[in-house]
Amino acid sequence: MRRTARAGNLVYLSGNGPFRGTELVWKGKVGRDVSLEDAQAAAALTALNMIRVLRDEGYDLDRLRWVKALGMVNSDPSFVDQAAVVNGFSQTIVDVFGEEKGLHARSACGMASMPWDMAVEIEAICELET
Repeated sequence: MRRTARAGNLVYLSGNGPFRGTELVWKGKVGRDVSLEDAQAAAALTALNMIRVLRDEGYDLDRLRWVKALGMVNSDPSFVDQAAVVNGFSQTIVDVFGEEKGLHARSACGMASMPWDMAVEIEAICELET
């Protein structure tokens, strides 16, 4: 299974979650099993995992600009702060890449269930600058 796909100057990253190696660190419903703060940490860890994927697949991180992210939050039906969860991802990307290359458009939505019951899954699009 590929973790990235390239089309021209765009690099599409498959959905990634809050793993350390093969260990799923945060699982369950945000707002019931996982606190907002832990969900934000899960999103931040997901950002670091995605950066690692890009590096491991040979992309020059200095040439990348983040364009778009889609954050999916495994939400309790009453939880409505999905955007605050995905802030953990966005802030980490800006902290690592700076505003010029890290600021990106993004969406955040709640999901009824997620693979492996992970709390957060994020996919993204980056541009390889020439």
